[in-house]
Amino acid sequence: MPKKRQNRGRHKGSKGHTRTVQCDNCGRIIPRDKAICVTRWYTPVDPQLPASSKR
Repeated sequence: MPKKRQNRGRHKGSKGHTRTVQCDNCGRIIPRDKAICVTRWYTPVDPQLPASSKR
C-alpha cells in the first residue's frame, strides 16, 4: 500500500523517541512532534466598549 505522508504526520525526522503531551480537546496522549499547536488571539475587552467610549 502507498504511504499517505512521507513524514508520517510528524516533525520528528530521525530523532527517535519524543516526549508525549496531553491533548487539550480530547485528553488523549500524543507525541509532542505530532501535536498541532494552535494559538488563538482574543481581546479580553468587550469589542463594543472601546467603540462606545470614543463617541
